[in-house]
Amino acid sequence: DKALAVLKASFDTMGMSGRGYDRVLRVARTIADLDGEEKIGVRHVAEAVRAAMAATDTLHLASRTTDALSGGEQARVLLARALAVEAPLLLADEPTASLDPYHVLEVMAALRRVAGRGRAVVAVLHDLTAAAQSCDRLVLMDGGCVVAEGPPEAVLTPGRLRVVYRVDGGLLAGERMVRVRALT
Repeated sequence: DKALAVLKASFDTMGMSGRGYDRVLRVARTIADLDGEEKIGVRHVAEAVRAAMAATDTLHLASRTTDALSGGEQARVLLARALAVEAPLLLADEPTASLDPYHVLEVMAALRRVAGRGRAVVAVLHDLTAAAQSCDRLVLMDGGCVVAEGPPEAVLTPGRLRVVYRVDGGLLAGERMVRVRALT
């Protein structure tokens, strides 16, 4: 079928030929939205899938079934799928949830690269340090209402963190790291 041919081309492009395509392509199928392959061409789909998998450190997962992935691996595969579509707007809901620290940094760097290429990225994050380090503009919300918006230094103030998150803390002086502790 055409979808299988496109996925085989993707694997060939990645140098992964001869790995039992019929049984093991579920991860790649999850990533590649193949409905438009006739319009954009097999080569472009293969390149987009490979680039998205590289950006999310999922190339080594291509031959595994999605049910054999950890929660963090599944999250990265879903992000790769979103990246492969190459839409002008990327909405990412908790893209770093379930990820180890290395992959948090890698995912946030991938999102910055997407934004750097002129695409809009809107991410919902509860990891305040990841938000402060990776985002140019934050919108702090509480109960569905905007509390503050602007650069991290203007938004993540001790007073706002106390009111919204019920913690003491704020950005460390001269760094984009947030330190918090329980209210005493």
